Amino acid sequence: DSIVPGNNGLKDQLLALKWVKRNIKKFGGNPNRISLAGTSAGGASVHYHVLSPRTKGLFTHGIIMSGAVLNPWPVTENALEKARRLSGELGCPTENTAEMVDCLRTRPADHIVGKSKLFIPWVYNPFTPFGPVVETPNPSAFIQKEPLDIILSKEASDVPLLFSYTADEGLYPGGEIIKNEKLLEELDSRWTELLPHLLDYNFTIPQTRQKEVADKIKSFYLGNNEAKRVRGKIIQMVGDRLFAVGIRESAKLHAELYQSPSYAYVFDFKGPERGFMDTHIHDGVSHGDDLAYLFKKDFPWGPIGSDKESKRVSHFMIDMWMNFITDSMDTTTWPDLKQSLPGFGYLEVKSGSASNLIKVETSDTEDFWRELGFQENVKERLHSEL
Repeated sequence: DSIVPGNNGLKDQLLALKWVKRNIKKFGGNPNRISLAGTSAGGASVHYHVLSPRTKGLFTHGIIMSGAVLNPWPVTENALEKARRLSGELGCPTENTAEMVDCLRTRPADHIVGKSKLFIPWVYNPFTPFGPVVETPNPSAFIQKEPLDIILSKEASDVPLLFSYTADEGLYPGGEIIKNEKLLEELDSRWTELLPHLLDYNFTIPQTRQKEVADKIKSFYLGNNEAKRVRGKIIQMVGDRLFAVGIRESAKLHAELYQSPSYAYVFDFKGPERGFMDTHIHDGVSHGDDLAYLFKKDFPWGPIGSDKESKRVSHFMIDMWMNFITDSMDTTTWPDLKQSLPGFGYLEVKSGSASNLIKVETSDTEDFWRELGFQENVKERLHSEL
């Protein structure tokens, strides 16, 4: 509300972006060629900057990896109701926002963060109970309309965009589940109850329809199988819902509605080091695995491999980024997404050579998820139990 409009993290990023625009020339940079890039929450953040009226003219290119605003998790549902419950659990007022905030400021930060478990009822799902919101009108608002409305009304910044995701995005957060027999058994026995939390739709499908929706999802992905017998299908289901479908839809809409080119790639190189899952459990390419091939940094799972193919993939990825940022894309070998609509045309990165293929897919997966009727990217959201 007007007392705490929200989006402070995005506004901090905006302040940093303004600083870069104002000062980068002093460091040898070009203030008229600034590119934003991010992965996961960072990818969604870049997409938010593309949509915000306050960032227009501050950057020229956007790289959106493994997270976009049309995923279910970057927009917080029922934010005020969650804040009230959090406040009540900490012994603070729940009706008057100003009094609520004054009281919460007296509470230790670790107590406040600890209460976030109230909104993450199973394992650590849904993994973003709090995040960006559509603000009530105010002079400092970062975003005041639903993300989908901004895209459809052509109000977003018209800049070149590069979208991407990995082949097995669902290893986050699904990896923790498929390697644990007890969690798999629990998912099977409490499917209707747990799936809304795992797939982040507890607030966007009414309680009266949750069994119907859970049954349809199970039929589409698992058929008549138990979860423990089709672990790969669990990963596919989680990855489609939380990442791939929303990224694909975002990319296609920008390609269709805006003049600037949009490109997409899917990272599917199975290098020796991968992130969120032991390869003996599921031999996939996880959320975040592509980062190690772009930045010379040791990630929690170690640096990229010293083998020749890993190094070639790293060079390929860096060259791809540089070609995009400098408007040097070879459109004869990698056409922008406009050329493949209504399909989804993407570069499949499986190696470090020019043998990577351009694929065009027309999938029924996006239609399946769309037809389930989630109340997402709409002005009025459902008020399910917290």
